[in-house]
Amino acid sequence: MFQGNVLVWNCRGIVNFESQRALIDIVQARKPSLIFLAETLAQKEHIDALTRRLGFKDNIYYPQERESQGVALIWNDDTHASLRSRSPNHIDVVVGKPDETHKWRFTVIYGVVAHGERHRTWTLIQALAAEPCTLPWLMAGDFNKIMSNNDKSGGPRRAAAPMATFRRTMADCDLLDMGFVGSRFTWSNKYTKERLDRSFQTPPWRSLFPYNRVITLNPSESDHCPLLIIVSAEKLRYKKATNQFRFEECWHENPRCGN
Repeated sequence: MFQGNVLVWNCRGIVNFESQRALIDIVQARKPSLIFLAETLAQKEHIDALTRRLGFKDNIYYPQERESQGVALIWNDDTHASLRSRSPNHIDVVVGKPDETHKWRFTVIYGVVAHGERHRTWTLIQALAAEPCTLPWLMAGDFNKIMSNNDKSGGPRRAAAPMATFRRTMADCDLLDMGFVGSRFTWSNKYTKERLDRSFQTPPWRSLFPYNRVITLNPSESDHCPLLIIVSAEKLRYKKATNQFRFEECWHENPRCGN
């Protein structure tokens, strides 16, 4: 059964050296098995080259087009993902080998950017939820919308109705917000901070992986913070830190210090 880390990041372009270097640093530090990138601004050859550079096995992508900024899902040798569907705004896969007992559904979302068209994101999620699939379900990505004004700092308050539609859509689809560790805000500009990037789970997915966590990582080469989703069916065990001796500068003032 899959247990590992999933990285979700609106990278704002992955073809430049700085963004690739930032991604490589995150991969080396956090060891994700699955990586979702939104706004890749890339074509197939770019994503294939990036997959090889990361030392990963395969990818599913939707290229940059006139109305699409590009999305990609990349996974390593220990992971198996089979495509269900994709569009400019989502990739939907089943994680797990065909003979595995505990497979699960993973959908990554890149919300429609245009303000007047954001209802299409909720229509897409509702259509995905209506598909015949009984697998435990994890959904994550950049939804380009906050759920309440508590997810915003600076600038004018958002209208209540669109946020209520977001909350109602997720509730109707039985998708539960997974919360977060770290910064509440995942996107910022000069004046405003907002939580646009999130992850959701269905109750069966939470039962399958009861010790999951979502960590907001530090921003890097993008105006979006990456999200790290820790997928674990067992309680994580951390090594107890060794007590290290540290010399205090003020001890110099003690006359017995020389001895």
